[in-house]
Amino acid sequence: MGRALSEASPAAAAVWAEADAALGFALSRLCFEGPEADLALTANTQPAVLTASVAAAAALADVMSGHMESSVGNLAGGPLAAIRAKRVRALGVTSAKRNAQVPEVPTFAEQGIAGYDVTGWYGLCTQSKVAQPILAKINADLNKLLAGPLKQRLEDQGITVTPGTQEGFAAHVKSEIAKWTRVVQEAKLEAE
Repeated sequence: MGRALSEASPAAAAVWAEADAALGFALSRLCFEGPEADLALTANTQPAVLTASVAAAAALADVMSGHMESSVGNLAGGPLAAIRAKRVRALGVTSAKRNAQVPEVPTFAEQGIAGYDVTGWYGLCTQSKVAQPILAKINADLNKLLAGPLKQRLEDQGITVTPGTQEGFAAHVKSEIAKWTRVVQEAKLEAE
């Protein structure tokens, strides 16, 4: 399933250890052991919170060295540090709202691309047969965790934390599927 937790940076490993301790179960083990585990961390990309992908890091290095003019990527990690150090200039954020860590950087929608909202997101999923009381407990515990010190640690990295309900997350997933289905159909993209 992606990288092993042992390959995560020390800071990322510390965040996972904090989450495991607060939840009272090894969420990190479940997230990194693959499809046979009861829970899996899902995202529209591999978990960028843990380690930047090699391609994203290489693209950022190429922009900073002048080998590439620009790139698009997650704000968390290297890009945020590079923006703060003035090694790169942020042209815009792809989310619908400005990011609190770089409030001076406008959204692409503010710059004339109406309706532009492309945001990476993360969610916790499990098998459909898990009982509702267990799901409710996990949801409540995660919301509690994300309301504590971990929230500030994530937001300091440029990650907007939005805890919520199971129903709200399900609605978000459905809306993302509909949005990207429409994009694929309008662009007449075909699987290769």
